[in-house]
Amino acid sequence: TITPTILIASPIFNNTNNSNTNLNVNFTAADSGSGLFNFWYSNDTYLVNKSLGVIGTSFNITNITWSSGKHNVTVWANDSAGNYNFASISFTIDATIPSLNITFPASNNSNFTVNTVNVNYTASDTNLASAWYSNDTGLVNKSLGDGGTFFNITNITWSDGRHNVTIYTNDTSGNLNYTSVSFTVD
Repeated sequence: TITPTILIASPIFNNTNNSNTNLNVNFTAADSGSGLFNFWYSNDTYLVNKSLGVIGTSFNITNITWSSGKHNVTVWANDSAGNYNFASISFTIDATIPSLNITFPASNNSNFTVNTVNVNYTASDTNLASAWYSNDTGLVNKSLGDGGTFFNITNITWSDGRHNVTIYTNDTSGNLNYTSVSFTVD
């Protein structure tokens, strides 16, 4: 009565966020007793089991396009003596980019006679992670916050001339959005 061992190898961590709708679920199984026989899995509702192989030959879950939302997957293996074991993994698919909008300057290519122009933006996402910006050369990124605390671009004295500001934001699944605005200080 030795049960097979089974391990979900990928995703590595339980309850993770991922933007890949074609995420593979890979597993390994072994049996030191009578030998592996059947493999199957069920996801989300657990109402339907799907075969992953027989007589010791198994296949990973590689042909599914996951919908957005949380998924629960359980993979089972049994041996020739009828002993079985299972492993489970949960993950959330989030393929939606964060919403991002520069609210001031309200229009691109605005002209200002003051050199203390604030750049304001709004960003939203269920799992918003961080925001940052770069200006003019695009070589240096500066944080606008993370973990739920975010800031507008304020307290900058802009030199005379044209300025290009790009704001970026991402979520915990790695989805990225960005938008830009240009303005001139004269």
